[in-house]
This record gives sequence, C-alpha cells and structure tokens, in this order.
Amino acid sequence: RPGNQCILDGIGSVCDDGTIYAGERDGFYYFTSASDELNLTGTGYGVIYGGAGCLFDAINTDYGMPNQEAILAKMNTSCDLYDDYDAIKACGEWLNANTDRNLGYTDWYLPAENELHLLWEKRGEGSLAETFPTDTYYWTSTEISGSYSTVIDFNTGNIMRNTLYELAYNYIRKQLLRYVRCIRSDSELNTNCPNSGDLCPDETIYVGMHGGKHIFTMPQNEPVKYIWGAFTYDVPGANNVNDGYQNFIDVVNGKTRIINDIGAARVCQRKNENMDNTHSDWYLPAYAELHFLCGKKSKLGDYFTDSAYFSSTESNKGYAYEYRWSDCRAYTTTKGNTNRRAHCVRREPKASY
Repeated sequence: RPGNQCILDGIGSVCDDGTIYAGERDGFYYFTSASDELNLTGTGYGVIYGGAGCLFDAINTDYGMPNQEAILAKMNTSCDLYDDYDAIKACGEWLNANTDRNLGYTDWYLPAENELHLLWEKRGEGSLAETFPTDTYYWTSTEISGSYSTVIDFNTGNIMRNTLYELAYNYIRKQLLRYVRCIRSDSELNTNCPNSGDLCPDETIYVGMHGGKHIFTMPQNEPVKYIWGAFTYDVPGANNVNDGYQNFIDVVNGKTRIINDIGAARVCQRKNENMDNTHSDWYLPAYAELHFLCGKKSKLGDYFTDSAYFSSTESNKGYAYEYRWSDCRAYTTTKGNTNRRAHCVRREPKASY
C-alpha cells in the first residue's frame, strides 16, 4: 500500500509520495495534501459549492467519492445553467488532472462530512498542524438540499447542517465561498489484483474503491443491446444514483417484471443464476458507479467499447439514465424503445440486502 511507512510513523507523518497520513476510519486509511485548493477560480478565498437550485442526491455522510461521482455525472444537465460545481471540481477534475499538484494520484475527492470531521479531529497532529488555517469553514461533499450543503467550522468542529441558526446566517448556501481540502483513501485488498485494470484470478477486472467498496467488473461487453424495461411503470426504490445493487434488487424482484421484460437488469440476474466467474452478486450499476468506471477508462482499456450503457437508476416511469462513455455523463433516455449495452459489476465486501 502506498504510504505504509508513514502509517507506521503515525498521524501527521509525511509519506514518501508527499501526501500526509490523516488517520484511519472504518478500515480505510486517509491521506491529504499539504494545502487547500484555493485561487482556482480567481476568487482569492475558497470556492463555491455550486449547483445552486439543483439536488443531486449527494447525501452520503461517510464516503465522499459517491457524492462527487453523482454530481460530476450530471454536469451536462440543465443544472449547468446555474453555476459551476467548483468545490467538487476542485478535487474531482482540477486536482486529479493537475500533474504539478496531484502527487501522482487521480483519485482525490471532496470528503463527506464524517471524513472531513476526521481531518478536523487530527488537525493538530504532526505536519497536519501546519496545513489548516483556524477559524474558517470547509465544504464537505454531503449535500443537504438544492440550495445548501454541509460545512464544517474548523474553529469548533461543528458540522453545520440545516439548522435555523445556520440558515439565518447563510453559512451553508451553495453560492458561498468556502475552503476546500481534498483527500484520498486506501484499504487492504487482495494483492493478486491491487491496481485498476488488473485481471484477477477469477477473471474479473478490478476497477478500484468507490464508496467504501472495492468494485469489480466483467472483462467483456454483452454481445447484444437491451431495453431497460418496465417502460410504463415506476419501479419503487430504483432511483438511487449511488447504489446500483439496491436498484437492481428493486427491479428484478419488483412486481413490474411481470408486466414487461426487465431487459438490462436481467442480464446481470442471469449471470448470478449461472454463477458467472464463480459469483452470484452481479448487479447493474447506478449512474454514479458508471461515472466512477468511466473515470478509470484509461486503465480498463477495451473492456468498455460501446458509446452508451444503461444504469440501474430510474428517472420516472418512462425514462431511465443511460451513461455515455464518450463524455462520461449521465442522460435520461426512454426505457421501452432504446437499446443500450448492459455491463455488470460486483463489489467487496459483498452486496447484500
């Protein structure tokens, strides 16, 4: 694992790669950079959260990567007309693409509220004490509503959410300028296939870690395209932008499957029935999970060769989200007369409900 020695040296230690070890939480080791992401928009003081007026379901309080992927996947929607997603872009696009600052990593993200609170708790240890200004506010990636997102006060450690006091003084409005600190995380993984794009012994492909889970995918596309299905009915619960397994279970077990065929999800269900690659927990990914895969497409090579893939995320009774590999964005398309590829994934620890 990158940074093994600095983990042994303790929180606040500078790793050989230039990152700073910030602590462990739920089996994950967190690393941060030595400075905030500032002046990226010429403001001189922090950045806005962005996307004011739009709700992106970026509500994960424990893992920031799914929040970041959910927002970046919809950047080409009408919400782009409001303003830029500067806090998310600061980590998800600018830092990851900036070889002068990213220390060789392209998996930086804006932390969720509990991850950022870990940094606040450890802010006085070792080299971390030199990197955080006091008496200021930092964005988390955890969204509250279309107009507000969670902020942490680094003077007190208060997680500022939807309270009357915070709303009255507009501390958490998405258009406000706040500081941004990006993080990356790492965890133990079977060393047979530790890197994105590696072929594992079971002939699956390791993609990377997303939302506290290690994601694996199939090494080939399905030979034909499918409709999404259930094209005249809502599928209750299948609107999750981050958790494709929950959508998948709702779709294949839902009563709508007797009305018309659940095409794309059934592809993954058949893999489970056949124990493809010795696993029975394949599922159709949500669109934020597909965004995560698209971010790794340089590592995945020829495993994704089509222009568009169905996600398991439903928009309404007539539409679901497809994901276009060309621009790494999610778009709505009809469930009944549009044919798209289905590419199944699984995760460790195993998905279960």
